[in-house]
Order: sequence, then C-alpha cells, then structure tokens
Amino acid sequence: MCSVLTRMGTAYHEGGHAVASYAVWPQHPVESATIIPADGYLGMVRHAEQDDSWRADAEDEGMAAALAAESETVIYLAGHLAEVRFLDGIAEVPYQFERTSDSLSAQDASSDTGDGEAKPIHHVYAYWGRTRELLSEPEVWLAVARVAGALLRRDVLSGREIEAIVSDAGVEPDPEREPLFAPGDEEGDAEAFSWERW
Repeated sequence: MCSVLTRMGTAYHEGGHAVASYAVWPQHPVESATIIPADGYLGMVRHAEQDDSWRADAEDEGMAAALAAESETVIYLAGHLAEVRFLDGIAEVPYQFERTSDSLSAQDASSDTGDGEAKPIHHVYAYWGRTRELLSEPEVWLAVARVAGALLRRDVLSGREIEAIVSDAGVEPDPEREPLFAPGDEEGDAEAFSWERW
C-alpha cells in the first residue's frame, strides 16, 4: 500500500481510538493523538490520568467494572475497525489484527469483564459487533473523519482539540448504556479465542 494511504489509514485508526474514548468512556480522557511514527507504532493515542471518581456513584461495583472493561475493549477495537472502514474498497489493510498490541489489549480488557469468570471469546466477539455499531452512528463516523483530517493536516492533536471536534460532531456518551455482560451472567461453552474468525 502506498505511503499516502498508509498515513490516511493511520489517521483513521487513531481517530477511531480517540472518538471511541469520548463516546464510551469519557472518564478516561484523551491527552493527545499523533500520526508521527515512533517506537514501532505508526501513530498513538495517549490517555490522561483516569478519573475513577465515577465509581463512587455506581450502585454496583461489579456493573461499574463490567462497563469499564467493555469500554476499554471497544476503544482498542475501534482503531482497527475505523481503519478497515476507511480503506474498504480502496485498499487492503496492510497487517493482520491478530497479535497486534490492540488485539492483545482487547483480549486482556474483555477477560476482566463481569465477575472475572468470563470467557474472552464471547465478550470480544460481542464487542466487535458493538464497536461496528458505534462507528456506524453518523455523528461518530463524522467525528472520526474530522479527527483523521485534522491529524493529516497537523500530525498531532491535543485532547482538548479532539474533544472539541467530537463535541461539534454531536457525539455524546450514553449514560444509560448497560454492559453486554453483567457480573454473574451465565456463559456458554468456552471456545478458544482466535481473531481468524473475523
């Protein structure tokens, strides 16, 4: 794939992470995003210190933990899925998602969902669908495209700049969102996890 498409794909990838952070977990705000390659990465989204004060308001710590784990998983998946959506019909994604830092982090985050007994395959596959749904929301995709465009023009954006773009596009977290898997949910038979299904 040519370097221009790689750069554009990276901008959408980082835009996906950044916008998903505001859409599903505003308590873990974005500090900055960049598409300047460094440390083996083509780009990166950095998060500010997590604000855990919201947990004090949660009536059920197990539900709060499930929602936080689901949100973190969706954020990890959103980068790859935004890049895939942007490149669809233009070019193939130049890497396999399996064994990337995002895929491994998504597996780790999803395995913490609920009561700790969750089977990652069921959760990650369900979150894959939830992340696609999130990115298909018009205001979310508009925000991803605008963040990507700004990254292509400037290479680096602050968290405040990203927040302004996301807010202007109309993206708001859903305060009534329930986690797909609540603590104590019964799981089906365990299946070995593999990204190859996707």
